[in-house]
Amino acid sequence: MSLKKKVDAEEALPVARNLLNILSPFCERCEIVGSLRRRRGFVGDVELLYIPKFRLIAADLFSAKASKMANMADDLIGKLLADGVLNYRQNCDGHTNWGELNKYAVHKASGLSIDLFTTTELCWWNALVMRTGGKQNNLNITSAARRLGWTFEASGSGFRSLRGLPYHHTTSEQDVYEHVRLPYLAPENRP
Repeated sequence: MSLKKKVDAEEALPVARNLLNILSPFCERCEIVGSLRRRRGFVGDVELLYIPKFRLIAADLFSAKASKMANMADDLIGKLLADGVLNYRQNCDGHTNWGELNKYAVHKASGLSIDLFTTTELCWWNALVMRTGGKQNNLNITSAARRLGWTFEASGSGFRSLRGLPYHHTTSEQDVYEHVRLPYLAPENRP
């Protein structure tokens, strides 16, 4: 059960757009997803899906440390936390959910719940469909896949065959629907 209150989408949209504008320069792709993308009148949160950009951090010339790649989006999100723009959000058990792929926050000024989801270029289309939702839409896709002998890999890059067929990598949102023989639904028409 969610503790998030529903707010008018018109109240949430400016917050979502502002965060999108702040985060986008540090991402290969970044998009508003969830009920805002589905154009619902009331939403429980602001959800953003992104592919972070990385930068090389050179090793110190005088130490044995190797060079490493830094996630620029995560660095920015860390700064938003440090500056008090975002706070960690606690779940109903009083714990925070903050990991490499999913980050659950609160926008301090508005009090809105913010869900930040990381993915990769290869997994973008599956993640975009799943994170846009809604719940019934995602169930329809996974059920249709099962009936046809496939498993939809929500965090993966396509569909895995239950019958030994080659893996199907998705190439668009439309491809997700077409692969399981469902008509494509624009985000605002997804149940």
